[in-house]
Amino acid sequence: METISSPLEQFQVYPSSSGLFIYNNISFFFYSPFLLCILVCMSLSTLPTSGNSIIMKIFLPVYFLVYDLLYSHSKKKGIRFFPYLLFIFMLVSILNILGLVPFSATLTSHLVITLTLSTSVFMGINVIGLYLYGIRFLFYFMPTGVPFALSPLIVLIELFSYIFRILSMSVRLFANMTAGHILVKILGGFAWQLASIGSALIIPLILLITIILLLETSIAVLQAYVFTVLGSIYLKDVINLPEH
Repeated sequence: METISSPLEQFQVYPSSSGLFIYNNISFFFYSPFLLCILVCMSLSTLPTSGNSIIMKIFLPVYFLVYDLLYSHSKKKGIRFFPYLLFIFMLVSILNILGLVPFSATLTSHLVITLTLSTSVFMGINVIGLYLYGIRFLFYFMPTGVPFALSPLIVLIELFSYIFRILSMSVRLFANMTAGHILVKILGGFAWQLASIGSALIIPLILLITIILLLETSIAVLQAYVFTVLGSIYLKDVINLPEH
């Protein structure tokens, strides 16, 4: 078995089979089955269930968590977008937690995945803004009380900072998940080396790794919550457009 020489090597993507190709350009990657699994899980979560079912009892606290988050930012005006925020939280949570399962893939440790997620959320929020306000939504980039001579410069600054939200959401999630998995990989490799030489430090090191794994699990959920909080804040800015 080939050993991993670098902690970053666990994040590389390889084709799972050289014989599985579609249109000679798209191959079936190792991460593809995990994406399909997440799609199935998200689809099953939308099935109707009774109020006393186990699924409902497990996810009810999640519903209240996202509902309270959205209500605290947007009040009753934003409650109709609750399914949108709930889907974001559940999707990112599943992606993060799946990476802690042995021999699985950490999808959110890839910037292309987190960038795709943040771009999708960003575009969805802007579609909501255009749906609610039409062309008047563009006044979001023009603060009230700005002199007309400075308006082009202010609009450019506001537009740049607004688009930068995509990077803010994606890089934060990517950096936290990557750093955590690198730390677990380094400590795991160190524990394996100590075990091979019969060191007495193996037991406390295993306890440390267990604590870090529990911490990583909480961080996985926390990062999904932070991602949803940012989406809720940006949604609040859109649906509560100031009058001009």
